Amino acid sequence: MRYWTGLLIVVVFDAAVIAGPESRAPEPRIAVCAEQTAPDAEIGCLARAIQIDPYRRDLWVALDHAVERSGRATITDAELTRAALRFRAAR
Repeated sequence: MRYWTGLLIVVVFDAAVIAGPESRAPEPRIAVCAEQTAPDAEIGCLARAIQIDPYRRDLWVALDHAVERSGRATITDAELTRAALRFRAAR
C-alpha cells in the first residue's frame, strides 16, 4: 500500500512540475476592452493586456483597430506604456 501511495504522490508532483505554476495576473479580455467608452480607455486596456501577454496576436490586432477608430495613424511605444499605466491606475 505504501508503494502505491508513494507512486501516486510522485506522479502528481511530476504533473504539477510539468504543468508549471500559473503566476500571471488575470488577463483583460478583448471584450472588456471593447466595452470601454473612450478610445483612449480601450487603447489603455489593450496596452495593459499586451504587457501581460505580448505573444497574443489577437490583442495586437484589436489594438490596431482601436488605434484606427481613435483617429490616430500610429501610436508610439511610450504612448502605449503611458496608456497602460493610466488604465491600471484607474482600476
